[in-house]
Amino acid sequence: KASTTDVPRTPSHNKTSSTAQTLKVGDTVEGQYNGMYDEWYKGKIIKIYQGAIIDVKYTDGDVDYGLGSANVRKFVPYQVGEAVDASYFQDEEYIRVRIIKKTGTEYVVRTKEGDR
Repeated sequence: KASTTDVPRTPSHNKTSSTAQTLKVGDTVEGQYNGMYDEWYKGKIIKIYQGAIIDVKYTDGDVDYGLGSANVRKFVPYQVGEAVDASYFQDEEYIRVRIIKKTGTEYVVRTKEGDR
């Protein structure tokens, strides 16, 4: 579902629920794909209905229609030291890595075994 620039996070990364946030069309957010997985993917809000039903277009082009506000949250940029799941290639399995350096929009990560 994600590329190396669209790394899924666990729910604990951003503890602020979207119900406590003001979300609007065009905001960069993270959504739970299909509203049911414990992984959050980066995208943009493309429509909001009745203030609580949200359509999100993800960076890989997939679109979720009708997500509940509990399944969408504002995007917080990744931080050095943060642990995330990542893959080297789009269809590979994800592994847990730690961000060790950020340069612009690119990240250098290290695996548990020490690989970069």
